Amino acid sequence: MKLSFSKRFIKQAKTLDSVTKKLLHTVLEEAEEANRVEEIGNCMKMSGYKQVYRIRISDHRVIFILRTASSLFFQYIVSRGEAYGKKYRELLKGE
Repeated sequence: MKLSFSKRFIKQAKTLDSVTKKLLHTVLEEAEEANRVEEIGNCMKMSGYKQVYRIRISDHRVIFILRTASSLFFQYIVSRGEAYGKKYRELLKGE
């Protein structure tokens, strides 16, 4: 699959600790090699949205949007407690 990233995602990824960065790198490689979203580990569709999914990486959540059948747009990565808050729900409005 083709991956693209928001500026927010890149900035947040740089602030992660080294262990979480390694896990993120592994997940991104897995997503790139996948042919369908269902092939990505720890990936679940978020309720209330049409094309929004999340991937669990330890205490963090990676939120991404399925743009086309072969294109993923990674929106943000934050701690579990923040991932479902009002601030981030606003970012996903209309998706």
